[in-house]
Amino acid sequence: MSASAWGYGLPPDDPARRAYWVVPLAALLVLLAMLGLGELLSAGTPRAPAPPPPVQAEIYELPAVKGPLPAPGRQHAAPTPPSAPAARSTPAQPA
Repeated sequence: MSASAWGYGLPPDDPARRAYWVVPLAALLVLLAMLGLGELLSAGTPRAPAPPPPVQAEIYELPAVKGPLPAPGRQHAAPTPPSAPAARSTPAQPA
């Protein structure tokens, strides 16, 4: 690259010479403004809540069942309806 490509051989008041340092400076300022705006916007958002504490759980073993176990897949028998009450006899009258 020649010296004129970097703006060194141009007169001091030439707009092309000024563009060699103004454009990078403007780009840097725009990037800094975007970074600052992003920080301002993210400061107002709530952070993720802390994870809940671990659960303290214990597993208890049930006592063994005594007696025969029902067969798997078998339904329990339907309950029988209550029988009609027996007719009451009147007590004998004392004599």
